[in-house]
Amino acid sequence: MDGCPCEQPWAQFLCGYHDLDLRDATGLGHGRTIAHHAHPDTVARWVPRLLAGDLAGIAITEPHGGSRVTRTRTRAVRGPRGQLLVPGRKCWISRLTEAAVFTVLFRAPAGHLAAAVIDTAVATLTSRDLPRLRDTALVTLGTAHTRITTALLGCAVAAHHAHHGDPHAELWSAATKAHGVDTAHQVVADLAPLAGAAGYRIDSPIAKAAADLAGYRLADGVHDSLNRTAGKHHTHTRAPIPHPETALDGAA
Repeated sequence: MDGCPCEQPWAQFLCGYHDLDLRDATGLGHGRTIAHHAHPDTVARWVPRLLAGDLAGIAITEPHGGSRVTRTRTRAVRGPRGQLLVPGRKCWISRLTEAAVFTVLFRAPAGHLAAAVIDTAVATLTSRDLPRLRDTALVTLGTAHTRITTALLGCAVAAHHAHHGDPHAELWSAATKAHGVDTAHQVVADLAPLAGAAGYRIDSPIAKAAADLAGYRLADGVHDSLNRTAGKHHTHTRAPIPHPETALDGAA
């Protein structure tokens, strides 16, 4: 089934839906690179093992460029005995602890993209602790701040339009109210886990805010009516734009 381009993604999806580790049960997985592009001797060595159940991993991602292959900086150099030495950094390596073989992408000494097949039984692989985990709490707080600020700015614009009798005042009021409630509800949902179990206690102000906002989103179909009002703005029939020749004839 490895050669069926249409059926392969569906089979991988169905297997992955139940267990991500089952994706390679539908074909060679990352071993397809070896089967299609490796030297015949390498194909003869590895494809039978992969078909028998061994897994292949792949090392593409680099810290500065993600999985964009064109951003690869890892570059091979010639060693003293003519062998290729590949210094560099790879991260988020698939099948890191399971693979029997890895395909590693890098740039050849001449600069073009190349790949090497590394046998995990021969290569010396070592692991190390991460020096610092990313502080996602600060990211969550910063995202919450940005969302609330933009919602408040929208409310200020809506109030300005209403005060000056702008014809778009109703549109802005309806849209920003719906957006503000949605924003507040999402922010509370995102911030509650940062407080731990205390954020979900019945007497917690965070829990009360979440309950109030959830009810406010549904009370009397408030969002249906508000969004419907905003949506009508995009369904009004506008006067057609005259063709340039017609406009010139009228001016003459």
